Amino acid sequence: MTIIYEEIPSFEECVMGAELIVVAYVEKAIDTIIDDIGDRSQVQTVFKVNIEDIIKGKTSMKTIKVRVVGGKTEKLETAWSVRLNVGNRMLLMLSPDYGPHQIEDMFVPYFNSNYLVTSEDMVRLNDKIIDEIKQQKIYVDKTGAKLADIRTFIRSIMDSKKKQEDALVKNEPAD
Repeated sequence: MTIIYEEIPSFEECVMGAELIVVAYVEKAIDTIIDDIGDRSQVQTVFKVNIEDIIKGKTSMKTIKVRVVGGKTEKLETAWSVRLNVGNRMLLMLSPDYGPHQIEDMFVPYFNSNYLVTSEDMVRLNDKIIDEIKQQKIYVDKTGAKLADIRTFIRSIMDSKKKQEDALVKNEPAD
């Protein structure tokens, strides 16, 4: 199902739209691709990411590839749309990569949904997301929230969506 947004989706909408949400370590950049889009070209970088925990979705893979716009080759440099730094632990909301370089274990961040997880298990969030999460009565400091609280929030969003879907099925008229 395709969802069309007129503005950048909220954290909750990203949770619902992402097919896979993981906590993972960025191991290394493994490839750069020059993608020709119409009359311009851009660099895309593919990272090898090691999954620590799956919060939403299913995969038997322990390692996946994540493709982002940005990077540098000998011929071209493109600004980063998403910054994945080698060695960082990240909360990633991902969708399968349906692009021209489609590979089974390749994903892209869903609306750039990627968040640094610190060694203290704090998820770094922007001000807009902090305001959204505060409304859900989740404790946040000025830079983010505890990973455990974010996991709980994500699971509550998924539970609420499941209940809505179940209610729709239950209320559907019989054939």
